[in-house]
Amino acid sequence: MGGNSRRYDLVAHADKPKEPQSSFLKDVNPDLVTMSIGGNDVGFVDLLDRCVYRFKDVKGCAGCNLPRLFKDDCSGDCQEAIDGVRAKINGPEFSQGLTSAIKSVFANAPRTHLFVTGYPAFWNHDTDACDKVSFKFGCINNSVLPLIKSRRKAMNDLTDALNGKIRQIINSYPTSASLTFVDTNPFFNGHRFCEQGVSEPSYRNKNIWFYPFEYWTGSTLNVDAGNLPTGDCDKISNDGGDFGAVFGCYLGNALKTDGTTLDLHNQTNNVQGDGDVAITSSDGLPDFLARIFHPTKAGMGGYRDGIVSAYSAYHAQAATPTSTSIPKLQNSTPPSIPTSTPTSTLTSKPAR
Repeated sequence: MGGNSRRYDLVAHADKPKEPQSSFLKDVNPDLVTMSIGGNDVGFVDLLDRCVYRFKDVKGCAGCNLPRLFKDDCSGDCQEAIDGVRAKINGPEFSQGLTSAIKSVFANAPRTHLFVTGYPAFWNHDTDACDKVSFKFGCINNSVLPLIKSRRKAMNDLTDALNGKIRQIINSYPTSASLTFVDTNPFFNGHRFCEQGVSEPSYRNKNIWFYPFEYWTGSTLNVDAGNLPTGDCDKISNDGGDFGAVFGCYLGNALKTDGTTLDLHNQTNNVQGDGDVAITSSDGLPDFLARIFHPTKAGMGGYRDGIVSAYSAYHAQAATPTSTSIPKLQNSTPPSIPTSTPTSTLTSKPAR
């Protein structure tokens, strides 16, 4: 994570003349490639804003502390976001995009075996732990958009639907024998938001394998529309900008609309963590915004374990005499990922 990170598109586009990630495979033609793709494409960023943090309206849909009788808790807008993500998952654009990405990988690395990772669910939706809890940013001790069971389950259902669509595309691909879906979800059991016995929002909790919005400032740090990006936030994304900048733009627009200045030091999200450098200007904020709901270091270990498990199962099947139609990876010994031949990892965002 940092200002020098670069974003590459997996597949080259005429309107985005950047070097595609898949072209890097030509030089090594690896035996194995892992790819994570889909969450940004179907609108998870918009979902997290409209159903969880509400950067777009810092004061809440109708303020932070109005009597419940008069309060719009943003549930309707959240439901629209949920419906929008579901439509994108089931729409043709996502299927075409993932298929194009797979083709690009094999075009540049024809002998590879491609492992496509699914997404882990963010929430434990069975507990009562979050029924009266809100992650809404900018409202201290607020009740705007509480994370009730049905809302958590609706978001988890979208993750399941996305994983199902990725699996469906892989299984129907002409060379599906060279493709494996990696189910990462089971490896996050017990490490999601709203686990039993956890008081949420729980910051700097090493047992939760996703980052909440958390940061550290040593003293007063005011942010307003003058020191955050404003305007067309979607353009930032479409032009290849980081999603931390997109969230920052949402926040900047909200502060501009309200004519508000926000002191980051006074927010409950301001919790010092091991090794964190204090934010001293608004320039440091997008880095922390960008990692929201991304896996922590422990969470990346969950991804690793999922990939190793999928590879081990693939290798065992490939080694079975009755499975000779499945190509066998060269120079590989289970359960470790082979190191004697080049491997590559492709992501739709820079590693953090």
